[in-house]
Amino acid sequence: PIFDDESTLFDHIAERSIPIIDKFQPQELSNMAWSYEKANVKNPPLFIAVAKQILELQRLGKFKPQELANILLAYAQAGMSHHKFFTKVADLIFSP
Repeated sequence: PIFDDESTLFDHIAERSIPIIDKFQPQELSNMAWSYEKANVKNPPLFIAVAKQILELQRLGKFKPQELANILLAYAQAGMSHHKFFTKVADLIFSP
C-alpha cells in the first residue's frame, strides 16, 4: 500500500525498525532482509543498519548459515554493498 505521504508499508516498517534494530535476533534480521529482497524493495538505511548492528555487536558468529545466506542474497538483489560486513562474512566462512 501507498500512504498519503507517498511512502509504503515497507518504508514504515524500516523507519520503525531501525531505532530498535539492536533488539532483533539473528533470525529476525535475516527474515527482514529476506522479505525486502522478495518484495523487491530497496531501503538503504535499513540495510546499513542491519550490517552495522551485526558488526558492532560482533554477532556474526551467532548467525546460522541460512540466515547469513538470506542476508547476503538480499544485499546482492538490492544492489547494496557494505565492504566491512562482506569482509567479516568472508573471514568467518574461510576461517579454519
